[in-house]
Amino acid sequence: MIGQSYQFQPDRSVKWLKLAANHDDTPSQFELASIYLKGELVKRDLAESAKWLTLAANGGHNKALYMLPEYYLYGIGVKKDIRRASELMFLARRYGNQEAALRVESGLKKVRLLIEEKKSRKHEKLQR
Repeated sequence: MIGQSYQFQPDRSVKWLKLAANHDDTPSQFELASIYLKGELVKRDLAESAKWLTLAANGGHNKALYMLPEYYLYGIGVKKDIRRASELMFLARRYGNQEAALRVESGLKKVRLLIEEKKSRKHEKLQR
């Protein structure tokens, strides 16, 4: 009605986003990933964020392809997996994500550092 204000209802917003996301709408999947990551409108849930981001990336969502490697690199809602992170960086680059192409080099440096760090810790344990 004219002149009536609409009261924002977060639960309904999330409900509609999930409905669209469950029908392979990658922008909705990406938005849900962001909402769960930040704890906006819902309780923060990193595993749920990773789930929706993975679905969006699998659907070819460019920003999701760019962000997903970070989840694996740092263990955000998923088990930390450096190898998977690097695979995803290359996949994002292959999909034509220019930011990912630039970030692959930077990411590879991070991956190398993390691998060296892991080797160093393992070596220290062996020497004890």
